[in-house]
Amino acid sequence: FLPVGVRIRAPDGQRLINFQVSAFFDTALITSGEQAEYTEGAWAGVESTLNDPPESFQLVASDVTSQRTGVVDVGTVNLRVVGSGVTLVSGLLTELISVEGSTQSR
Repeated sequence: FLPVGVRIRAPDGQRLINFQVSAFFDTALITSGEQAEYTEGAWAGVESTLNDPPESFQLVASDVTSQRTGVVDVGTVNLRVVGSGVTLVSGLLTELISVEGSTQSR
């Protein structure tokens, strides 16, 4: 397995309350299917989507009472290695919502 740690940095002075993050890669070398798994980090209740499709994964969570600031460890996805070589794992942060007091930022 190839462990892929996922961390999100909340804006300075703000609390992270919501996120949606995806990663993409070459299935000739690694896959989110075949017994790949998500291991929870500092954020409980993250919804993970693995093997749908097998060339990506998605992590989503929301907690309006969150007190998480700075760099937040949302967990690790252990991708199944199916080949040898060099590949790029690219990420996309689709949504990040943070708050400072009662104000939301997107």
